[in-house]
Amino acid sequence: MNLVDLVKSQITSQVAGQLGNLLGGTTSETKSAVEAAVPALLAALAGKATGGGADRITVILNAIDPQQFQRTAARRQAVREALGYAASDVVVGAVGRHDARR
Repeated sequence: MNLVDLVKSQITSQVAGQLGNLLGGTTSETKSAVEAAVPALLAALAGKATGGGADRITVILNAIDPQQFQRTAARRQAVREALGYAASDVVVGAVGRHDARR
């Protein structure tokens, strides 16, 4: 797997458009500029990862620490008790993001 191509594939037109709006450029200009910068960015990160620098790098996918949402029996019981649900009750939940689309 080519890491540069993987990172570039994450720069969708929507992401480039939002970034372009912040920077005052068009979607295509922004996408081209970001894609051109990816190899240099990865090289800089690789430099940090050598010589003990890797200890200072933390990857948090989607800017969310999944450990905060790790399911455990104790957490399940505590939340059910706090919300008034018995262990035998069926509970269905959903998590989503609501925001205006352009």
